[in-house]
Amino acid sequence: MFIKKIICIAAALTLVCSMLSGCENNSSSDASSDSSAQSQSQSDSSSQESSKSDPDSNSQKQNETNAIGYDVKGSKRLYDNLKETYNNKDGYKVTMVHANTGGSTIVLNKKDNKIFSSTANNNSKTAILYTGDKKATMFDFTNMKYQEQAVTDEKSFIAQKDLLFGMTGDFVQAQIDQKSDVIVETYKVNKDVAGQNGQIGFCFKGSDGSFCEVYLLYEGAQMAEYFGVREIGKASDDLFKMPETKDYKKV
Repeated sequence: MFIKKIICIAAALTLVCSMLSGCENNSSSDASSDSSAQSQSQSDSSSQESSKSDPDSNSQKQNETNAIGYDVKGSKRLYDNLKETYNNKDGYKVTMVHANTGGSTIVLNKKDNKIFSSTANNNSKTAILYTGDKKATMFDFTNMKYQEQAVTDEKSFIAQKDLLFGMTGDFVQAQIDQKSDVIVETYKVNKDVAGQNGQIGFCFKGSDGSFCEVYLLYEGAQMAEYFGVREIGKASDDLFKMPETKDYKKV
């Protein structure tokens, strides 16, 4: 038994923006010209006030998209902020939802030369653990089995499973989805790590710049793999502890 590499990813939101509406009223009477004039004056005043408020309303509407003022043609990338925050001595733990498999939960925990990744759904839970001793252990928690795998190239092994930083190559482009207010930064996949060409995309909310999705599309694939980010934070040392295997069958 060999558990597949957990290199997976994230993707596209579709939200709807707002609409505006207006109305007008008109009346006249030969018997009350003063009242009519007063009504007209109030109407003109109201129109002027409405006109004055339009710039603010338009400004507010514009701020609903890309509130952080991200420049797709600029040199600053949100992915660089992500790396600075989590690709360090504290490592990271990210919990994601795999849309392609109907909502499987992926947990990826990485720190230094240690990495843990698991996939869980209603029917099964599997995981792989590497703690830096040239031996990775793969677990099938559902069927109470485990398997050991020799790791000859530690750097490459960890990079292949480090979804966020291990195989991201050169920057390709940045785009903003106006409907969903999502900023998408696309990068090449590092072929030396992944073994094939492709693209990886990191998605951030335009409202506050928070990391919300990641997707991976290999060259020749019919569709990308999508993962939504539930939460991200510092690595958990508890997940690097070897589970008790006395009741497990080694295969």
